[in-house]
Amino acid sequence: MTPKFHHAGLDWIPHTPGDPMPCPGDTLVRVFLRSDLACPLEMTFYETAAFVWDWSACSDPRAEIIGWYPVEEQPSLARRVLDLLEAGDIEQAKHELRKELE
Repeated sequence: MTPKFHHAGLDWIPHTPGDPMPCPGDTLVRVFLRSDLACPLEMTFYETAAFVWDWSACSDPRAEIIGWYPVEEQPSLARRVLDLLEAGDIEQAKHELRKELE
């Protein structure tokens, strides 16, 4: 089983900057940059084809990819909301539900 870490109600596959791209280039992925650690909202995470991203170590460590997952593995709304509620983040849980209803 792939090790994961949890942030903003999502489970991320860790990536060590400098390691090779961990999936085929045409895979739609969501990436988590080191700079995203400061933001609890998932609005800052980016989705695009894996080949677009620089998976190497960067001169600016804030731009390095430290987590990712294939978009089709995104957790369900119920799982995200439950995780946020269990973490005590009621406002973000409400945000998730509102997004789904729009």
